[in-house]
Amino acid sequence: LSLSSGCGRNHTLVFTTTQSDIPTISTSIHLNCRRVKLDKWPLTIACIVFGVIDFLLMHLVIVNRKNIIISRSSPMFCILQLFGDVIMLAGVVTYLTSPTPVVCSIALVFWVVGFTLAYGT
Repeated sequence: LSLSSGCGRNHTLVFTTTQSDIPTISTSIHLNCRRVKLDKWPLTIACIVFGVIDFLLMHLVIVNRKNIIISRSSPMFCILQLFGDVIMLAGVVTYLTSPTPVVCSIALVFWVVGFTLAYGT
């Protein structure tokens, strides 16, 4: 899988394989990094507050992992979900910066990885 880097332009996404009998698939996609003008500080502060709350909850899960309720709900599962929340909050803060190709790619990674950890585990 390869994708040329960029933001707000058309790119070609190419799926390749090492097997010679499977053809290469190519499709055009558009990365749109439009930004909505928001007051950055309230949202940034809210993300920091919720990130701290997530880390405190992770600490509580680790400290109380022998508790019957937490142990039956799998402490590692709970920590992975909370860590996914923190990564998505980092994606929100990244989204508030000025759009560049690097920021666009990083924000996309934060959103995908964070959502997968928070809701896909």
